[in-house]
Amino acid sequence: MSDRPLISIILPTVRPALIVDCLASLTAAASLVPPTEIIVVADFEPPIEHQPWILRDRRGPIDAIHLGYQAARGDYVFVTNDEARLEVDALLLLYQDAVMIPGRLLSPTHLPPFPFAYYGRPFVPFPFAHRDVFDALGGLFDPAFKAFYADPDLSMRAHAAGVPVHVVASAAIHHHNGTDGPKEQNWMAYIDRDRAVFRARWDHLGVFRDP
Repeated sequence: MSDRPLISIILPTVRPALIVDCLASLTAAASLVPPTEIIVVADFEPPIEHQPWILRDRRGPIDAIHLGYQAARGDYVFVTNDEARLEVDALLLLYQDAVMIPGRLLSPTHLPPFPFAYYGRPFVPFPFAHRDVFDALGGLFDPAFKAFYADPDLSMRAHAAGVPVHVVASAAIHHHNGTDGPKEQNWMAYIDRDRAVFRARWDHLGVFRDP
């Protein structure tokens, strides 16, 4: 039997205080869909034993996710962050939905609710899909971005390519969208440039508004 994982979870982090609880949440969810790997990309040494753990100096979350994607071996890929906590059955429900109707870009339901949309088109902040979907869109997140706007850009590319973007209502992820030191540093360093790149690419779709 191959030891190739079915699902690769990519987890960028710059917060040692959050990573242990986050990994516990993901490990519990992954236990229902074996074999699954959790790839951590961090700028600090692991506080607990975990493999794979990729050390990387801080260059923004998209750079970290790109490294994780390069290392990922799974047929399906899910991207999360250290502020999020999956409900225990969420990964299984995402996988089952992806198998039932292939070829879509999926996401769990975000709790609390938030209007994830640009130009009247929804985007998924925690994407889950088969590798074939990401390959058809030219890859996962575009390295032209450093932080937030890579998420809606991926979904805008999906809309443009006719790839359905779908939120799986039964699969929940709890995400506290707070502002702490590491997030504030990333936001201030990258937001203006990323927004300009995003708008230059997509403003032809309508009026730009941040949600």
